[in-house]
Amino acid sequence: MVEVNIGMNRCGIRIGEPVVNFIKKINKLQGLKFLGIFAYEGHAVFIESLEERYKETNIALEKVSHTKELLEKESIFFVK
Repeated sequence: MVEVNIGMNRCGIRIGEPVVNFIKKINKLQGLKFLGIFAYEGHAVFIESLEERYKETNIALEKVSHTKELLEKESIFFVK
């Protein structure tokens, strides 16, 4: 599993092409198998306004979805 950074900036790989490039490297190595990506919108957890928290969470989800689309364009798929 590869963690993607969607806003908390503590860990994970930057969204988009950096994730694609990293996974391409993983897929070339023996003994490693790409299973998928994951993200945590921890930067939104303590936003008091439910409306603002919802907005920030949706922005984070869009980032993950965009990265997933880039992976699929490169024929990199998640293991089911």
